Amino acid sequence: MLVSESRAKNQIDCTLVVRECLEHLFRLIEPNGRFIYAHRADQIGDQLDGYNVLRHCGTVWFMCTAISSLHIPLSSEHRMLLARAVKYVLKKVQEPSWNEAGLPGDEAGLPRLCLVTKETVKLGGTGLALLMLRSFRALEEKQESGIVNPSEDHDITVARLENYILSQASNGDFIHKRNFADGDIKTFRSDYYTGEAIYGLFQGSRITPKVQGIVEGLLNARYGVNVQSHWMAYAACEALTKGLLNPRVVVPYLTALMEAIIGDPSYRDRQESTPIACRTEALTIFLRTIINHSPLLALHFSPTLVRQAQEAAAENLALQMTWYSKGQFRKGNGNEKVQIDYIQHNAASFLSFIYLQKGPDQEGLIL
Repeated sequence: MLVSESRAKNQIDCTLVVRECLEHLFRLIEPNGRFIYAHRADQIGDQLDGYNVLRHCGTVWFMCTAISSLHIPLSSEHRMLLARAVKYVLKKVQEPSWNEAGLPGDEAGLPRLCLVTKETVKLGGTGLALLMLRSFRALEEKQESGIVNPSEDHDITVARLENYILSQASNGDFIHKRNFADGDIKTFRSDYYTGEAIYGLFQGSRITPKVQGIVEGLLNARYGVNVQSHWMAYAACEALTKGLLNPRVVVPYLTALMEAIIGDPSYRDRQESTPIACRTEALTIFLRTIINHSPLLALHFSPTLVRQAQEAAAENLALQMTWYSKGQFRKGNGNEKVQIDYIQHNAASFLSFIYLQKGPDQEGLIL
């Protein structure tokens, strides 16, 4: 069943959109665990060049999160496909020779692991691999499929990935990129790697005093606000709900981030689905955190800000549907390209919005 093309823009079945996106992503997983990374809309056979393992990790993270959140039972085929997609990444996880084991902050003296792509180590890749593994393991336990490594192996891999991220805390931030062969630090900086890494750590509540100080310093400096970072929204919301950081630091940061997104909607001018979707992710995870986690959290924020965030999220979702069809989100106006991360970010924003009106056991939210 597909979303009806005749349905008005303000009548969007968010759960159906997410389910259709999941179905399409499963169709894109190949026998070796890779995705068909990009294709023309409605033409999986018309594949486009390119591959990004970071986006592979983010896509699997979304899939596992959505399946678990919506209580979708998986067929044995789909379980195997997910396992292959995870194993594709694990084959690229390696121990760097230039990091000594047992340095302060390492879990039980375990050596570190990092995600290696094209002979380089990107902080965001290790953060997203961490998110992917956690969500996959949680789903496997929920589905009781037993096709992943034993829990002990999984926990060790997660701890070693965390160790690498913790070891990269330096000079008030994190080192973003290194050569894998010798550890040489590159000058490259990403607007998103820090948020991805912090969120990966915070999902497991892993934090050291050094990292706590660095993250609080970044929040005070409004890191990521200028680019309206959805990953920093995820990280800050996780810190707030788990009490990992002082609310006096997190609340002003989230307020500034939401005000930036609400106050400058110029990202819509590009008429592309994913830039809009990333802002919707930030808006909806913020709203989901303060509305669903605890009503007390909402007291820290202006009712006007909350209302404006709700309005902006609903308007964004309606715009995103402009480029939606059959579980696919096209790049934007005049561009028929469909890529796995376009689906990931758009569908993730619809997933979060579901919980703003109804509980996780109730499906079929209508905007």
